[in-house]
Amino acid sequence: MPASDHPHPPDGSPPARVVALVLAVAAAAFLPVLNAGFLSDDFVYLARFRELPWSEWPRLLTRDWSGGVWGQPLKELRPFAAASLMLDVRCWGGEPAGYRVVNLGLHLAATALVLRLAWRYAAGSLPAAVIAGLVFAVHPAHVETVTWITGRPDLLGSVAALAFVWLGEAFSAGGGRHRAALALTALLLGVFTKEFCLTVPLLLALRWAVLDTRAGAAAWRRRAWLLAGAA
Repeated sequence: MPASDHPHPPDGSPPARVVALVLAVAAAAFLPVLNAGFLSDDFVYLARFRELPWSEWPRLLTRDWSGGVWGQPLKELRPFAAASLMLDVRCWGGEPAGYRVVNLGLHLAATALVLRLAWRYAAGSLPAAVIAGLVFAVHPAHVETVTWITGRPDLLGSVAALAFVWLGEAFSAGGGRHRAALALTALLLGVFTKEFCLTVPLLLALRWAVLDTRAGAAAWRRRAWLLAGAA
């Protein structure tokens, strides 16, 4: 029997009520942190981005986002994380709850993407998707990034990385230039938000090479095109 073009439907997703339930659990778990105040680096970065004019933002595409506030330059190009905090500080000012609502929203977006990916990888298994979604949603590792306002690069970078994988899988399965364009846009956003996003195309390529080798020739051509664009 010839290999199918792709084993899973490109647009499959878990039932909406399941997604809503998992997101509700995640939101309930993190609601208490909305009442916390500013923490450690929050004071430094929010003060910097409150004073930084939007006309200076393009420079962050090639310069350290910290602007040397720690007495030495950092090897961190994070212009989109900076833009997010610049927008927030103009919206929320000295109210930490507003920043954390944004952080929580990003965490919920990442959780929704994990649910969709688990649904795809488990071939539509509802228990597998729910378990993966819940474990990700309430894992203790996320407490710091949601609570710590300047953990924004991790949250925004995670959403971008997961979006790249999700859209990359959809493009592999069903094509569509819009999917490829959105995937590469998500990757670009992620790379200029947090450095770990540089590894995501390699991880996706390894998944395809090791765990999804039975895809058809058309899917492999699309994969090669996407990975070449990511490079």
